[in-house]
Amino acid sequence: MDFSTTMLKGKVALVTGGGSGIGRAIALALAEAGANVAVTSRNGKTLEDTAAEVSSLGVRGLAIAANVSQKTEVDQMYRKVIEEFGQVDILVNCAGGSARERSSLFCDSSEEIWDEIIALNYKGVLNVTHAAISDMIARKSGRIINISSLDGIIGAAGRADYSGAKAAVIGFSNALAKEVAQHKITVNSISPGPIVSGYDEIMLSSNSDESKKWVHQMSAITGFGYGSKADISSVALFLASESSGFISGQNIPVCGLANINPGW
Repeated sequence: MDFSTTMLKGKVALVTGGGSGIGRAIALALAEAGANVAVTSRNGKTLEDTAAEVSSLGVRGLAIAANVSQKTEVDQMYRKVIEEFGQVDILVNCAGGSARERSSLFCDSSEEIWDEIIALNYKGVLNVTHAAISDMIARKSGRIINISSLDGIIGAAGRADYSGAKAAVIGFSNALAKEVAQHKITVNSISPGPIVSGYDEIMLSSNSDESKKWVHQMSAITGFGYGSKADISSVALFLASESSGFISGQNIPVCGLANINPGW
């Protein structure tokens, strides 16, 4: 496969959660391949930084702050993208909230947290996809890539609500792929395993005893230690390209061997 700077030339991508982490990495990977990229999230400052870096790669970048769990905001955001670029060829639904900081047994959880986790991780995917899908059907072309999680495949104790929401993303992707196949639109999901980002990056760069322990634990679980944001963005880039035209309705775990380890 040719990962050239012209692979996606002339294409327009919309990446939710594009202000940081995996979303930002995907936005930059698509831009490096020649796509114009619109990014959205709730944090306007980080969005502007991503859009500026996209533009520095010789393509057009656009930042629009929006809460994907709110359909009115999503519809307004999508209209602005269409006004600026005319169409969306590639949609990457990456916005989501890590449940790591709120891990708790389900019996100790609350409806308020369920609603927040489901709205951000699942309803957001529905809202943004619904905004874009009619235009893709009309043009009989499109790539939709939804970021789920390993937790959505095997479940994670202490994150039952999050695991359920991410499992819903996989099921939705598979069902939608069947609905739109006749329109030459592909829909796939990616399920990252343990990926280094944010605080993890600081810890691992410190070379401390604690960081070495983390790497050892992850190696025992995944077989490879931690993954990187680039591991996810490279798969997203492939699914966005013409080379993936015969792949749809698939969920791709990017997690080392964690998905077959019952101890995870």
